[in-house]
Amino acid sequence: MSSTFNAALHLDLIANELYVTGNKRGPISSKILSDVRMATGTVDGAINKAFYKQYTGIGAGVTTSIDLVGAITDASGDTVNFDEVVLIFIRNLSSTAANYLEVGPHATNGFGVLAANRGVWKDVSDRSIIPADSTAASLGGGAFFLWYNVAGIPAAASSTDILAITTGGSASAAAFEVLILGRDN
Repeated sequence: MSSTFNAALHLDLIANELYVTGNKRGPISSKILSDVRMATGTVDGAINKAFYKQYTGIGAGVTTSIDLVGAITDASGDTVNFDEVVLIFIRNLSSTAANYLEVGPHATNGFGVLAANRGVWKDVSDRSIIPADSTAASLGGGAFFLWYNVAGIPAAASSTDILAITTGGSASAAAFEVLILGRDN
C-alpha cells in the first residue's frame, strides 16, 4: 500500500518584556512566527516519506538506533528509505528527571554530521540533550527536540543513515516519541 504525505509546521513564539525605568517604559513584545507547509513531492520543501514511533520502557544507558535507510516502516507497513531528512521531532515523554535523552549521530554510520554545509551535529560525538522532569510533564509535556531544513540532510545506506537516541545512565522506563519527515528521491 502506498501513502501520500503532507505536513504543516506552525510555530508562534511571543515574549513580552516590561521596562519599568528609564525612557523606554512599558511593554516591548518580540514575536517569531514560522508557518511552513510541506506538500507531497521530492523537491526541496516537499516530503514523501514519514516515520513515527513511540518508545516506552527503555532502560538506563540504552541506545535506540533508528536506521533511516531500509530498517524502519511507516504506518502502512512499507519500508521507509530516506534519501533526505527534512524534519526531526523527538519528545521526551518521561516525567522522571533522570530520564533525559541524548540525541545525535550513531558512532558508526552516524546520520546528521555536518558535511557540505548541511547537518545537525558538528561531529559524530556531538549530542543534543532532551531533559525530562515532573514539572514540565505536569505543564503539558516534557521537553522536545525539533530540527527542520527545507533542503534536508542526505542519508546514505551503510554510511550516514543511523540516528541514535540514548537514555540517561540512571534512567528507569524512559519513554519518548519520534517523528521524522523526508524524501525518497
